[in-house]
Formats: sequence, structure tokens, C-alpha cells
Amino acid sequence: MIQAIDKKYCIGNLVQLMTYTSFFHFIVSTDEIIFLKVGDKVLVNKYDNHPNRNLFPYHEKEKNDWLQFTELFEYNKIYLNFRGSVEGFRFHKNYFFKDNDRALWLEEFLPVDESYGIEDSVELDRYEIEKIFDSSNYDSMYVLNRNGRISFARNDKDKIYIGKNVIPSDNEIIEMELRSRKIDYNIARIINPENGTTENYQKANSLKKIEEIRDFKVYGPAFLGKYSDMLLTVKDGKFDLKWFRIDFIEKDRFKLTSSPISIVEPTIDDVIQYSSNNEIKNIDEPDVYKRLRKLFKNNLKGSN
Repeated sequence: MIQAIDKKYCIGNLVQLMTYTSFFHFIVSTDEIIFLKVGDKVLVNKYDNHPNRNLFPYHEKEKNDWLQFTELFEYNKIYLNFRGSVEGFRFHKNYFFKDNDRALWLEEFLPVDESYGIEDSVELDRYEIEKIFDSSNYDSMYVLNRNGRISFARNDKDKIYIGKNVIPSDNEIIEMELRSRKIDYNIARIINPENGTTENYQKANSLKKIEEIRDFKVYGPAFLGKYSDMLLTVKDGKFDLKWFRIDFIEKDRFKLTSSPISIVEPTIDDVIQYSSNNEIKNIDEPDVYKRLRKLFKNNLKGSN
């Protein structure tokens, strides 16, 4: 979808836009994190201290009543916009074109449907898989869960560090496997109380050695899909995004299964093609949402 942004929100090389948010919200370019919100806590919002924010309308509004946050974006730069919660996620590619005295905003879903992707599986030892998920090999690195959670983030420029190592240690795998057996036991006991025998309890709560653990799922799959997690990296000014899941086969042996997600940089040809088949409309003014909410509240009062 392409929409036009009025000239009063376009100054120099910057465009002002209010973006909808969710429980987890992550906007990133290849250079930096623009916005990062986890629950009610905003960890990064570049708009707060942007030196040019006072040049724009609504410059005093970090957010409005419809849970939108004001941000400034540059022209001709890809932004990835990830929003999620336990109900699912939305992952967009955003791009801003300069069009005379206005801006054209392209917002497009990333092709995250894993059922159509090319899947690759490889067995690796611990050293090999830790090297792939070593964040120091990239300019920045993030692990995103389809339930919206950001389980790992490392961005030195913005001083954001979430999580420790992506690949769990042997002791962490022992604890994860034990926790999984306990959950399975409790579910089985709820379904059928006869499953709650002393023998089954002891089996579910006995600690295994790492050599005794086989074929344990470390990452994914999802309940209704092949994957639960995405790996997003930036290297030399380029995004790389892929679905992945990891199985612990046995001590020092892992299976990594992945599927790439394409991130194609838009061109002016995309604008021409879209405009030839669709009308490019202006985005709504931010205050429209506030008025709509007030009207909605008044209607609720009137119906009581």
C-alpha cells in the first residue's frame, strides 16, 4: 500500500509519521533502532531527543490516545516495523519516497508465510552453531518470536542488549528439558488423573545428564506452524532475515533448519505500478483518531 503524506510533515530529508504500536514494537533501519517498546516500557525512541523534532507539527506529542508514537523517518531508506503480542505479529517493510512537496509512504507486509519458503537443514556441532548465532559476527542481531517477543537483541550503537546467548549451554538445556517434562506431566495429569502416579511423577522430575538427552526442541516449531522464531541480522548495511528452528540431537550435536525471508528494496517503479492501478490517498491527520475515540466514547455513554 502507498499513501501520501502532506507537505507540512515533510521537512528536509525527514518525514513525520505517527505509527500504531502493540505490546512489543520494534522499528529498525540498517543503521539504528528507531523505536523499541517492550510491554509498557519504551527502551528506545529516537524521536524523544531528535534535534529537528521542533520543526514539525505535533512535535510535543510523543504519543496520542490511540497508542500511536510519533517518529521521524528518512527518505530512501528501508525500515522494518515489527509489532506483536500473544495474539500474533505484523511485520512490515516501510519506505519513504520524496514526491515534489509531499512524501509517498510505502508500507508492505514481508513475505513471512513459511509454507512457501525454501527450507534448509544442516547438522552442526556446538562450535559451528554458536558461530552462526554469535552476535559479534554482525553489526547488529535480533531474535524475534512470532508471539511478538524479542528474545535477543544486540545493537552496540543504541546500547541495547536483551538476552544472553542464543544457543543455550549444556546446563541450560538440562534445565529446559526438565521443565518440558514437568509441563507434559502436569498436562497429562489434568487430562487424566490416573496419569499422576508416583512413577510418572518421579520420571517427570528426575534430572537427566546431558548425555541422556536426545532429540529435544530448543527453538520451535510453532503450535500451528513450522517455525516460532526469526533471526534478523545487519551486516555491511544489509538486512538478512530468516525463520529458524533448532533441535538438540545429542551432546554437541544440533540440527539447524532455516528458511530465508526476502527483503527487497523498493524502487520508483513500484510507485508507478501501484499508482497506475490504485488511487494514492493522503493519510489521516493524527487528530482524526482522537476525535473518533471521543465520538466512540460519547456514543457508548448515550447507549447506557
